[in-house]
Formats: sequence, structure tokens, C-alpha cells
Amino acid sequence: MASSPLGNMFGREINVSALLKANDITLDVQRHLANVYAALAATVLACAFGAAADLWLHVGGLLTVVAGLGAMMWLAADQDKNNYPKRVGILLLFGLLKGLSLGPLIDMVLHVDPSILVTSLLATTTVFVCFAGTALFAKRRSYLYLGGLLSSVLSVLMVASLLNLFMRLEFLMSIQLYGGLAVFCGYVIFDTQLVVEKATLGDRDFAWHAAELFIDFVGIFVRICIILMRNKDKEGDRSSSRRNSRRSSSYYGSGSRTGRTTRR
Repeated sequence: MASSPLGNMFGREINVSALLKANDITLDVQRHLANVYAALAATVLACAFGAAADLWLHVGGLLTVVAGLGAMMWLAADQDKNNYPKRVGILLLFGLLKGLSLGPLIDMVLHVDPSILVTSLLATTTVFVCFAGTALFAKRRSYLYLGGLLSSVLSVLMVASLLNLFMRLEFLMSIQLYGGLAVFCGYVIFDTQLVVEKATLGDRDFAWHAAELFIDFVGIFVRICIILMRNKDKEGDRSSSRRNSRRSSSYYGSGSRTGRTTRR
């Protein structure tokens, strides 16, 4: 983690390593973070490949969800932490299966408006980078208290999700989406600081740390996609309503003119 290219935009050199060092993040931990984010980027690419493949294969569903959970549990339970090629392979398999599971959602997004997909990806990346940066440059351990709070809120949202399976209430759906988005943004901060603390204590399992951040990334992306789709549908309903209203006005207007002509 050396100088940032953004520094050239402002005529100054921004040394990211110096900023992290000022926050008591050692060079070894910085190298670990570089490995974590490289693994995260590779997993996101594997996920994108899986989602694209599902547009042709149409295999995404319950089976791929269960298989993805199995891959994640395999990665968590694997005792050979130093076998990096094997662990990275499991991580990429997890990303691929997650992408296949997201395939039906991506297909739906493309049918509604393809631009939503690009907007969601850019928004997710921006949000993730901003919150991860906040965690890295904030005082160490300052956000670790969020863990209990986020778990509690997530439990409430899961209960709301179960209730909404039967009640089908619009406001509960909004709570699930916006509340879930806020929770996963919070988890980006929490997990980032947790990775730093684990690495400081000697835990250098970058594959599992990348998996935790990948789950946060996907959680944000899915919710932004659904929110933008809902907004697009609402815009379509409003425009359709306006068109129908204009047609009705035109119809009644022509009818009244016809009536006046007849009376004449």
C-alpha cells in the first residue's frame, strides 16, 4: 500500500501506508490487507462470471444456494489454514456459486432496465470503499462495539422478513430493504476493523477474511438492485397512470364536444 494516484489530481502525494501506520497498522498487517482485498476482488469476479453463466444455463436456485453455503462452511471448517491455493480455490468456488444463485435476480434486473445493474455495481463499490476506508482510518477498535448491535438489528429484520411472507405489507418490505442495507454497511466497518485486529493478533487467514467482506459486498449489492428496481416500477406505474389520465381526459373532452355539436 504505497502512494495513492489520487494525489496527482490535487498536486500532492497521498501516502496511504503512512496514514495506516499513523493508525498503528503495521506493515505486516498492511500486506495482509492487500492479500484480503486482492482475494475479495477475485471472488467478486468469480461471482460475476457465475451470474453471467446463469443467464445461459439457468441453474440458479435452491440447489446453488445450498451448495454455496456448503462451500462457505467448507472454507470455515478447513483446518489447513496454510494451504493457500486450496483455500483460495474454495473461496472462488463460493463466489462462483453465489453468482449462479444471483443469476435470476440479475436476469430480472436486465429485463426491467439494464442500466440498473451498472448503477448498482458502481454504487455498491463506492459505498464499500467509503465504509472500509472509514474503518481503516478511524481509531483502532472504535467500531467493534457495532457487532452486538448489528446482530440484534439483523435478527429483527429476519423476523420482519418471516412476517412479511404471510402479511405482504409494503412498509415491511421497505424496512427489510433499507434496514438491511444499513446493517450491511455497518458490517463493512465492523468486519474491516475486525480483520485488522485479527491480523494484529496473528490470524492471517486472508481467504476467510475476504469471504466475510464478500458477504457484506453482496448484501449491499442485492439490496441496491432491488431498491432501484422497485423505484423503476413505481416510475413506470406513475407514468402509466398519467397516460391513462390523459387518455381519459381526451375521451371525455371529445365526448362533451360531440354532445354539444349534437345539441346544436
